[in-house]
Amino acid sequence: MAIVGYIGTRSVAFPQLADDVGNWLEPLGIVAILAEAVVVIAAVNGVAARR
Repeated sequence: MAIVGYIGTRSVAFPQLADDVGNWLEPLGIVAILAEAVVVIAAVNGVAARR
């Protein structure tokens, strides 16, 4: 959901978050998305290993 939220706030102006539209390469945003992706990949691998 964090990845979807990141894409949403960079694509559409949300109330009180309009200054992030188009700011795709914000360093903290990139780190957060990479961390979320690592967790999702680890979870998928964990579930797949149990089967």
